[in-house]
Amino acid sequence: MTDLTEMEIRVAKAICRAQCQGFEADGLDVDESVNEWWSGYVTEARAAIRAMRDPTKDMLDAGVSVATAAGGWPPVVRDPYEAEKTRAMRDRLDSYVKSATTRTQPPVA
Repeated sequence: MTDLTEMEIRVAKAICRAQCQGFEADGLDVDESVNEWWSGYVTEARAAIRAMRDPTKDMLDAGVSVATAAGGWPPVVRDPYEAEKTRAMRDRLDSYVKSATTRTQPPVA
């Protein structure tokens, strides 16, 4: 397997964890299962990350809100703002997840 980024590993483990839900009922340990099987979800993780590469309007709006609160727009990217950058990314992804879970059918391309 090629070198994986931290993000690819995190997303692969999250997808694996989602697939392993319900294992407790069968007497299996979910954490142990994830640690053993996550690498089988790297392709899906890469696809999920690529799908989020271009932000939605809601994701951009969330980023602007955080940047504005941090001292103006456009934001200056520098180490003292690491927490703000992390929060902005989380806000963007939270917005994506919220819109994905409230959608009743796939969007038309």
